[in-house]
Amino acid sequence: MTTYVKDIQEIPNLKPPQETFVDDPQSLNEIHLEELNFDLVNGLKKFDNLHILHAIYMLAIVTKFTIILQKQPELYQKFRRQQLNKWGIDIESSKEQSGGVCRREREHERVNVDGIGGDDPTDELFANIDEVEDERTASASSASSSSSDLSKSSEERGEIMDEAILSQDESELEDVKHVGEANTNEKDDISVFQDENIDDIHFKSSPTSYSSSTTLSTTLSTTLSTTLSTTLSQRHQLSVQPPSYIPVEKLLQNTNLNKRNIPVTSNHKKLAAELQHANRAVHHHPQHHKHLIKIFNLIKLPNLSIEQFLLRINQYSNQISLNAYLHSIFVIYKITILLDLFTLNDNNCFRLIIGSLRTSIKLLDDVYQKQSSFKNVVGCNAKDLLKIEIGFLYLVNFNMNLEMEEEHIKRFLQDDFNSLCIFMKNEMSQEYNGVVQGFQNLESN
Repeated sequence: MTTYVKDIQEIPNLKPPQETFVDDPQSLNEIHLEELNFDLVNGLKKFDNLHILHAIYMLAIVTKFTIILQKQPELYQKFRRQQLNKWGIDIESSKEQSGGVCRREREHERVNVDGIGGDDPTDELFANIDEVEDERTASASSASSSSSDLSKSSEERGEIMDEAILSQDESELEDVKHVGEANTNEKDDISVFQDENIDDIHFKSSPTSYSSSTTLSTTLSTTLSTTLSTTLSQRHQLSVQPPSYIPVEKLLQNTNLNKRNIPVTSNHKKLAAELQHANRAVHHHPQHHKHLIKIFNLIKLPNLSIEQFLLRINQYSNQISLNAYLHSIFVIYKITILLDLFTLNDNNCFRLIIGSLRTSIKLLDDVYQKQSSFKNVVGCNAKDLLKIEIGFLYLVNFNMNLEMEEEHIKRFLQDDFNSLCIFMKNEMSQEYNGVVQGFQNLESN
């Protein structure tokens, strides 16, 4: 007689169900966004068991959703405010704090320019240099007054050129010492280069000016050599002393290999500081920020979509790690949503992906493609690829969040990515369905 088990618990020593590698997708159209979000939120898929196609899918989704969301400023600011509130950050207060910081910086610069910053150890050096410059100016004026073969206009031009040369020497000296004040007369420089008859200028200098210039360079070189020799001797004295030996037994007793619990408030403070710096960069240095954004613009749009472009990178650069892809997703999300440093569109999203992915590869992967090979994969020359990488690093202020990388990516996978998808589904359902359906219609590669 056949018996049937009514309850699965009646079977002894039954192993619990486990996810196998059979579930790994073979193409992007096999990935379903809602299922992926469910697995990420509930911990079924984590940082260490995601497939590389999952990361490519998420990078394409974040890029497309951000492009659509930033076209609606009200909805974009609403979602951004919600995400920053989860970090305990208020947008308005951060703007006020960044404005106060900028005002303090301008006051500090004004104090330094006016010379009220306190005693400087190089004041004596610049006092001697000022005396030499006064002698040089006096000699130049006497030489110009004693010339009889020049007209009045030529004399004025000669004085302008002498002043321009003197201001150039002072600016070079400021770059070397990083102290003092440059007396460059910008109006005189402009008048010199705007003069139509600049080729008719005659110069007549005296030996005194050359001797004073020699004295200036000699004084500067002597001071720099003395400072350098003192610094080298101090370093040599420090390097002579051998380091103290620590026994291995003591190291084993005092070393804690447990995972360090970093307080959440430290993450909030770091993000708030990044937000203040972003506000200063956008509102107080607009020309510099526009120049950085211009690096990522394309002259002509490619025939590839974002997901096809990422699949091409995965095909010809298959050694890129999952960690690099996930870190690239988080950095793009941070600068576009949290910091509001970059407005994504169809014209600049490709180069932004290149910059984020390439910098993440170089920071996190031990082995990566050379520039000469990777430039053919992404379709740009070596010079533009270097510009994209450097521009991206300046855009993020050289802060790639490597210190808290695992914590940030874990939070992004469990919360931020799901919040973006839910917000798009509730507020912009038509665009959401269009993006998801586009992945389902994608041909398998």
